[in-house]
Amino acid sequence: INLLLQSLFFLSSSLVHGQTTKSTCNGVDGLCGFSVNEILYGMVHNAMSSPSHGFSIFPNHENDPIVASLDAGYRGISLDICRCNGELVFCHGSSLVGCGVGSRDAVETFQQIDVWLEANPEDVVVFFLQVNNDAGGGTAISLQDVESTLSDSFKAKMYQHDSNLPAWPTLGEMVQDCKQIIFFYTSGPNGNPPLGNPNGIHFFFEYASQTLFSHTSVESLQGAPCDVFRSGTQQDFYLFNDFILTSGIAPSKTAAQTVNTGTFVEPILQQCETAFNHPVNFVSVDFWKEGDLPDFIATQNTGLVAKDSVKAQVTASTDACRASPPSVSPSAPTLPATDPPSSPSPAPANPAPDSS
Repeated sequence: INLLLQSLFFLSSSLVHGQTTKSTCNGVDGLCGFSVNEILYGMVHNAMSSPSHGFSIFPNHENDPIVASLDAGYRGISLDICRCNGELVFCHGSSLVGCGVGSRDAVETFQQIDVWLEANPEDVVVFFLQVNNDAGGGTAISLQDVESTLSDSFKAKMYQHDSNLPAWPTLGEMVQDCKQIIFFYTSGPNGNPPLGNPNGIHFFFEYASQTLFSHTSVESLQGAPCDVFRSGTQQDFYLFNDFILTSGIAPSKTAAQTVNTGTFVEPILQQCETAFNHPVNFVSVDFWKEGDLPDFIATQNTGLVAKDSVKAQVTASTDACRASPPSVSPSAPTLPATDPPSSPSPAPANPAPDSS
């Protein structure tokens, strides 16, 4: 009854205020009613790494801007942040090579993505940021340092999750509340930041698990795709690392032509969902232009819609996001008059040591 009244309220509110409601989120019609941890995202691994930004040694991608991957359908961005010559930049260095393996301006990159989000208000993008204190040495990078690279407009779009809540919001709830960003970090303070977590920045392994990222051949990945690198305290999300490192260090474009395809990924998703008792949420790839992964992701999410006619009816309006600053408390999208299924309980955690 409460859900019915809520639905009628938002429907009448939309009519009175002339709101435009849509059922398309993340490019898929009917997806707005699904929780952010129910759906599948393509993720660009080490998105900063391309030859045009000095990553001439072992680049992960071609010379395309990061926003081009968003245009192509990817909704996950993986980045490494370092302190190089006193400045915070995206790099892929280490204690051995320092900051010499390319760099990308962090402030400019986040601004470019923010502009894209402004133009695509029905989309939610997930960030996976590795805080790399090894490359530049010197003062450790705090989460407040990370926050300093973000504009007010970007920060206003960041969702803050309450860990006491059993469920994550739906895509519709996110975009109707003008929240388009889920921001995770790993390494660095490693879940114990001395100054606390800034609003909207979450420790990845508090909520998520990821598979190994050390496969050196397609056969190795295919043989053990679901082996976990580290399990989250709450296993709300799963990240599948779908790339090959030749000799353990060099991203393989040739392998990407095979592993970045629905034909390769689909049986692995089924295998890992059985192993995790939870669907895989992120498929993280190198050389994102290779293969047909964005089309496969869209097909998988469309399949979710086809299986749940109740959630498929949910619509959301982003009109208020462009007219005024976002509200503090979340608002619900227009819902059908039936209770959606409850979110599954988190599986027990299996903590393991982190790696830089």
